[in-house]
Amino acid sequence: MPKTVKKRGHIPEDKLRQVASSTGSLFYETLMLKETAARCVEPTDEGSLEIIVPYNMAIECFLIHFRNLREFLYPNAKVRRDSDNVIAFDYDSRWLKTENDWKECSDNERSRINKLLAHISYSRGELHPRWPTGRMRQCMMQRLAEFIVSLPPERQEWFEAWGLKKVMAAAESQA
Repeated sequence: MPKTVKKRGHIPEDKLRQVASSTGSLFYETLMLKETAARCVEPTDEGSLEIIVPYNMAIECFLIHFRNLREFLYPNAKVRRDSDNVIAFDYDSRWLKTENDWKECSDNERSRINKLLAHISYSRGELHPRWPTGRMRQCMMQRLAEFIVSLPPERQEWFEAWGLKKVMAAAESQA
């Protein structure tokens, strides 16, 4: 049975092009994902706040951008309904992937991210504190490359600033 999607309003091409450009939100989210992943170096001194706090800041920043990009590519119904949210479907109506199509890059990923970032929960202290940021970054870059390559050629050009070859190389690089 084919997926059905609630029709979203028409997004002007210049708006879509701008969001994909080197000054747009999608480029920013991807850049921040890559940059913060590089700063998520496991602390060696668990007891030192001077080391653990910057590590936690880098992890939380990485997870925010990871979640934003995941929701762009694989939106849930709430994200999809809000016409102000930029989603992959806006670029190509054939991209019908939803949160149910997302294959997690780490154990219990969605729940852990939400409990860490979206809510103060009683179980937060019980969450596994380490994240496979390298693997998660690689996973996301692969899915972004898959999305860009799936676009019609004239829309792939909108992502030119990303350097598609660089995106694909980053997707294949070591985790």
